[in-house]
Amino acid sequence: MTELKYIGKFQPKGMIIDVKEEDVKRNLDSGEYERLSSSPKKVVEEKKQPNKSWTELEIYDWIKLKKIPINYKPSRDRKDDVLSKLKERGFIDDDSK
Repeated sequence: MTELKYIGKFQPKGMIIDVKEEDVKRNLDSGEYERLSSSPKKVVEEKKQPNKSWTELEIYDWIKLKKIPINYKPSRDRKDDVLSKLKERGFIDDDSK
């Protein structure tokens, strides 16, 4: 028997179950379980400033979160134009574009 920890959203997180060896791979592949002895997952570094790899909505959300006074609508304005405005006004660094 192998112990797995539930990491899904429908049962209490951290619930530990005993699973037969033949069912371990299927449960791990489902993405809802991890091995009890597994190391912690890597923390993804948070994006600091918008660049060309960001989507229009991510840039829009970042502008609203930082309360930057730039008139930007993702449906109307191009991503390159708003990044240029942010750079000119000093809200993002030159190397982030």
